[in-house]
Amino acid sequence: MPCMQHTRQGDLLVDLEKIITGMGFTDYLSNAGIQKFSSGGYEVEFLVQRKGGIDSDAVSIREWNVIAQPLPLFRNVGLLWGKRM
Repeated sequence: MPCMQHTRQGDLLVDLEKIITGMGFTDYLSNAGIQKFSSGGYEVEFLVQRKGGIDSDAVSIREWNVIAQPLPLFRNVGLLWGKRM
């Protein structure tokens, strides 16, 4: 497991892209610019709280070396668990 170093905001703390691809996942960018990882029928993507309006661009999380999907999490969290809120 890589050592996580605490540095100023924006610096790389842990390279999740390297860790996940090292586990055999293939990374790719969706049409919306969201980074996804795929292997054996499984897909991994990262979510962040959407700030602002409906149209939000992909969010680069430099500290983790991934590009996340912005969602209004509090309203849609039930979708993740198959429940309607």
